[in-house]
Amino acid sequence: WCSDFGDRLSASLFNTRLPFIFALDRAGFVLDPTKVSLRCATPHDGDSMHKLCSPPGGNDPRCSPGCFTPADTEGCQSGGRGALQLCYEESELMLMLSEHEHFVRFDPFDPFDECGQGNGCRYNELVLDAQLFSLTLPDVVQAIFYPTAGNRPHALSVQARFASAFGLGAAELPLLELDLTG
Repeated sequence: WCSDFGDRLSASLFNTRLPFIFALDRAGFVLDPTKVSLRCATPHDGDSMHKLCSPPGGNDPRCSPGCFTPADTEGCQSGGRGALQLCYEESELMLMLSEHEHFVRFDPFDPFDECGQGNGCRYNELVLDAQLFSLTLPDVVQAIFYPTAGNRPHALSVQARFASAFGLGAAELPLLELDLTG
């Protein structure tokens, strides 16, 4: 099933004001922002899995994988799920973060939200170009992280498998504990 989504990767941008991630029990990658290409960003779960282009990867300017389809006649500027617009381009990242803060402040937390993560769907979604990501491996991954309440043994396993796959030593791929409590 994931071949339909092989043209994009989802990520989140978080900080002390927006300490929300996709899952509190999973390991994640810290990415080098100079080695990724941002297709778009949304101040919530952007439902990127349902925004498919044909052919995958999309060479149609009316379709950006994970961001918008030809049905969204104004591209990212089309109206979105309670947002000013459907998605935000790289030059609008600060506006997206401002929208995200607004949602967090004024939308009630619902652990049974429509994204089914049990975390209120309070994370943002950045859609990255998977082809560039693949071309910049392993350098694009600066570290492995896991949330404080997360699964450290699993994170150690992810770190070991990634390091082994690319011939890296532990010092070249640090394991970081992420404290989201502020």
